[in-house]
Amino acid sequence: MPWPAIPLSDRKTRKRLETFFAISGDVRTSPRSIIIDPTGVVLHCDATPLFLRYGAAAFPFTSDRIQFLDSEDDVIKKQPPSVKELLASSERDFLINNKGEQVPLHDLDKKVVGLYFSPCLKLQNFTRKLKMIYEELSGNMENFEIVLIYVHGWFEDYYGRTGEASFLHAFRTMPWLAVPFDDTNFIKGLQRLFQYPQELGSKPDYRLMIIGPHGNFMEPWGGNISLLYGVPAYPFNTCSAANLELERIKDLKLEMLWDLDAIFKQKNGSQVRFSQLVGKKIIVFFENYESDLDSTLRELKARYLMMNGKFIDLILRGKFRGKCHGLLAFDRDGSVVRRSTDPVLSDSMDFPFNPDGNLENEVLLEVEDRIRFSIEVDSERWL
Repeated sequence: MPWPAIPLSDRKTRKRLETFFAISGDVRTSPRSIIIDPTGVVLHCDATPLFLRYGAAAFPFTSDRIQFLDSEDDVIKKQPPSVKELLASSERDFLINNKGEQVPLHDLDKKVVGLYFSPCLKLQNFTRKLKMIYEELSGNMENFEIVLIYVHGWFEDYYGRTGEASFLHAFRTMPWLAVPFDDTNFIKGLQRLFQYPQELGSKPDYRLMIIGPHGNFMEPWGGNISLLYGVPAYPFNTCSAANLELERIKDLKLEMLWDLDAIFKQKNGSQVRFSQLVGKKIIVFFENYESDLDSTLRELKARYLMMNGKFIDLILRGKFRGKCHGLLAFDRDGSVVRRSTDPVLSDSMDFPFNPDGNLENEVLLEVEDRIRFSIEVDSERWL
């Protein structure tokens, strides 16, 4: 450590300081940083979050300085800059490649850029998957670039300290660009701007933030989208993922689900051959042994009976193994008009009872939920 210290033998002074600053608990596991200005005024009783959030840029750690940094961040949030403006600092207008060479920021003009926030370079599984996507897009001559933002200092106790030499050694295996290792104040600014990490826990939080050409869109869930949908979802924003999902759904036809000779049994014991269902409005319930769609099914049956089958010709229900569950609605031409994994029925009696208005809106909302909540990309899944 480069700073002075109270001698270990001076227990009296250490005890007096502990009492004066009301320090309790084990400081070995919960260290405290206290900032005192030159006049002896205590500015911060616990400055550790301040160091992590602002770094050296917060010096001299006064409230005025913190407010100034926050106001600069607010200006950027209100008027999103281009990628070139976002990644430039007052001392630097370049990034580095895996050979350590400077690459001018104007090379990113008109490109989709992924900001890859990584707190540890030892976890290679996601990096390996990302390299495959990057190389395939490069082979397709897509205007796509990734910029590694190595956030060192957050998880050093968990994974060990990484110096610039070890950073460059690990970075040599990556085909994209990076913010220089020692530009820590700039990296702290990006962390504040993109609220990275969301929570300071004991394990890393990896993120791939996608920014469109000229900053025309920002997608915070680019990593999840790339893992879920792969290269076909390029440029890895929510709309592209939803459009891809919508194409898959629209390609589905009723006759793809069962053989035409398949037979369904009704509660009254009668049988219906699948070929007899052609040209009917049909709702299919897919259930697994963990899903609970009974209330929705009961409501749907009540509507069916109340309207004498006017809006629905048939409701099919089946139990399936695995994670498959939800509702599919087919129009008379066999095309999908609704797909929902957590179906809610609208107040309207119009088939297919979609509260979101149409298939496109429902798919978009479900894709948003899936990429944000269904796949928890925690450290264990990225190992």
